[in-house]
Amino acid sequence: RKCFYSDGLILGGVTVPQTFLSGRGRGGELQFKSRFGRPSPKLLSTHAVATPSPFCARMGIMTALVAHKLWTREEREVLEKSGLVDPRRYELLEGELVEKMPKNILHVRSMVLLMKWLISLFDAECIAQESPIDVSPEDNPTSEPVPDAIVLTQSIRTVTSQIRASQLQIVFEVSDSSLAIDLGSKAKLYARGNIPEYWVLDVDKRRVIIHRRPVNGEYRSIEVFAERESVATLARPDSPVEAAELFG
Repeated sequence: RKCFYSDGLILGGVTVPQTFLSGRGRGGELQFKSRFGRPSPKLLSTHAVATPSPFCARMGIMTALVAHKLWTREEREVLEKSGLVDPRRYELLEGELVEKMPKNILHVRSMVLLMKWLISLFDAECIAQESPIDVSPEDNPTSEPVPDAIVLTQSIRTVTSQIRASQLQIVFEVSDSSLAIDLGSKAKLYARGNIPEYWVLDVDKRRVIIHRRPVNGEYRSIEVFAERESVATLARPDSPVEAAELFG
């Protein structure tokens, strides 16, 4: 048994109540990870404030805090309501609060060109940008990804709650500094949600990485297309575009 109890978390000088320590990572170190996979330089690392239990104190036992705190949607919402986390700057991925990096001109350009192409293929009411989505029921408590773009199977007018994975035809991520996360944890989340098609636009190498055929939580088909190759969606196979057109 652990020989300490926690009085709370110190986050930027604010004490967060004991309730945040329930579940995985109880009484341990907490870090906000950036999309580079490093602790965010803009938020202080936080630690549980541990006090030896009376028994441990009598026995002279010193304790160490080593557990890593993973967040749930419910806990993140409490942080947001208290003003400790700006929901526009972070997304929840497999229990980690991941910082969204500022978008450079290459990212912005690709997003504009991608949206232009999608609108030429699909009803505009089926396309959305930066909308939080549900994934698999097992992942939803600790994940709420926000893709750069999505194509729905129906008009957004008919969607009455948060968008579900079953309502998605395609998910897109435009990647520069976020490439490792987009090809890693996000690809796993989308595959486990059985999203049939997932595109990653790698703006640095000017290539498109297309994931298809989700089976047992992973994409069985992953193809890489160079900028001079043509790509097309499963829903519109007769309307290809040269990959370079998505990068400008």
